[in-house]
This record gives sequence, C-alpha cells and structure tokens, in this order.
Amino acid sequence: MARGQHPKPGFILYTEDGITVSPINPLPVVIGNSSGDGTSFGTAILTSSTTVLVDNPARISAIIVNDSNSTVYLDYGTAPALHKGIRLNRYGGSVTEDIYTGIITAVSDADGKTVTVTEL
Repeated sequence: MARGQHPKPGFILYTEDGITVSPINPLPVVIGNSSGDGTSFGTAILTSSTTVLVDNPARISAIIVNDSNSTVYLDYGTAPALHKGIRLNRYGGSVTEDIYTGIITAVSDADGKTVTVTEL
C-alpha cells in the first residue's frame, strides 16, 4: 500500500465544506481554545433548575465535580430532575464532557449544594 493511501479503495474523506482530505491536503486540526486557557468556578445548585454551563459552541471540554454532601443530577438541556439524567454522587461524583457544547443544568435535593466546573 502506498503512503497516504487508505486501506479501503474508494474511501474518500471530505471536510464539511466538501473539500477532499488527502496527504497533500490534510484535515486542519486545532488543539486548544481561542483563549488559550480554561475557566474554573463553583456554582451553587438549587432544588430548582440551575444553569451550570451556558451554550458555548467553542467549548472543547467541560469537567463538572460534585463538591457537596448531596447527590446532584445534570441535564444536557433545561429540564433537570431528581433521579433522572446524569447522577453526580456526593463528595466527588464527576463527569467529563468533550462532545456536547449546549446548555447544562442541574438540580439537587437541597439548596446551595456546590459543583465545581472547569470549561476549556
């Protein structure tokens, strides 16, 4: 097999603009984000829907850690509910997200429970 040749003949990659990807015209890859660093903060979660992260198409990754003594439930959208969605166990339950860039909300069974957030 020649260098740069795909093992399956006839297999062609295209960018979303319809440009052919090849060894001569490689797919551009960007590592990092536009600001060059992440943002870290704590958010108090309520018994009603609480926004943890706003919609951010430039988000590369997000890490959310439950830093409280109560279970927190996340929703990829605007309708978090107890005992549904992504459960973050108390004292360190966490999730890392590197695909979804939309709004993330949360709810807890007691007001004022903190999650720590890092967004890259």
